[in-house]
Amino acid sequence: MSDREQSPAYRALRASSRRVLRLVEAECGRQGGGSATIWNDQFEIACSRRAYLPALCELQELGFITVERFPNDASGLSAPTARC
Repeated sequence: MSDREQSPAYRALRASSRRVLRLVEAECGRQGGGSATIWNDQFEIACSRRAYLPALCELQELGFITVERFPNDASGLSAPTARC
């Protein structure tokens, strides 16, 4: 078990927040580390929209991730979004 998983903040996370965190970490690794662009439909693989938006807020508030919000593009594709 990592130090992070033993922290009180990690233990306080909801299951949906842990799933979203695993997705974010996997995408950061896949995209070369540091930061990753993750689209709404990718988050919906981990959990529903009603669960991943609060999860992103929770993860940001506890300092696990930094979320940046991007507007929808001209093609109508949904962009990475967090409502905090």
